[in-house]
Amino acid sequence: MRTALWIVVLALTGCGTWTKPGVTDAQASADQKECGLRAAEAHPPQMLNAPEIPLATDTQCASIYGQAQCAPLGRRDRAAQTDMNDGARHVAFEQCLQAKGYRYTAK
Repeated sequence: MRTALWIVVLALTGCGTWTKPGVTDAQASADQKECGLRAAEAHPPQMLNAPEIPLATDTQCASIYGQAQCAPLGRRDRAAQTDMNDGARHVAFEQCLQAKGYRYTAK
């Protein structure tokens, strides 16, 4: 569980840095971890499966009296998953760090 939360924290930090004058690297890391945990608790992953769609190529054809007759095999594309709380978790993480006095600087 802790590894998953660290992955969330790292994913939320993106391509930039959160800075606060006078804060050590250890304190900044601890603050980011705390904000990541709070954001994950407030907005846990809520996975939504996209609808499965039959593949157009999944058909079987046979020649009956010289005419091709094709029928779908019923196979479906693998469903993609989307985390419906990803955006809210990201916003909560940023708001937590901003409340602690951090500012985001893009790289």
